[in-house]
Amino acid sequence: MRDIINIILICLPVIGFSVAMTVSASTEHNSDDWLDDFSEKDASKVNEGVLTFLDTPVDRNSLHSANIFTIRESSLQTGWVGLKQCYRNLDATGRVEIVYQYRQMEKLRIVHQQGIAKAVIVNQSIQLEDVSAGANICVQAEVRVFYFNPDGSYSLINGPYMRKFLDGYYPYYVTMEIHYPGSLLLFKNTRPRAQKGFKVENTLNMLHIKAWFEGELMTDIRFLPDSRL
Repeated sequence: MRDIINIILICLPVIGFSVAMTVSASTEHNSDDWLDDFSEKDASKVNEGVLTFLDTPVDRNSLHSANIFTIRESSLQTGWVGLKQCYRNLDATGRVEIVYQYRQMEKLRIVHQQGIAKAVIVNQSIQLEDVSAGANICVQAEVRVFYFNPDGSYSLINGPYMRKFLDGYYPYYVTMEIHYPGSLLLFKNTRPRAQKGFKVENTLNMLHIKAWFEGELMTDIRFLPDSRL
């Protein structure tokens, strides 16, 4: 059974109400149909977490999760990849706790922060205090999220990303930049597929994804071993 991976961002705003925004990744799946469940449900239920891609980009000042994954040659054997993750345009809060529940995570460290009075790593969490509106924080780590599939392909699994307040889901902007060894891997496809609100661009040794959505977003980014090898 593959690991369950969760990243939870809990905000306690100074204005007296609580907000929970969750970014998590589940790598436990037994069927190619598991991601389709997120995209084929009735869009009218978006407030219950159903994925709905947006026709136009969210406001440039909205919460943005920027993720950079580095797949190395060794990742094909070990499943470990490099991760750099930045939360941008955070809301003003008195306290924020970013909780990582990766079963296989190493070397978590803060590499940048702005507009945050205090940021401390405690085990697999980051405790923030006195967060200003528009604040940013970036972390780096090693995570095991790259898997070999029975059909001979490889999957980079990530999500679900969500921005939740009380019982509703709000627009969220997520970007993913995946660096991979083009001499060993060929990009196959993404699930969900590329569409309005989910842009996929593949260039030499790099895949770039931009997503504007409400609800919960899971991604499965698939690669094939280069048949020329």
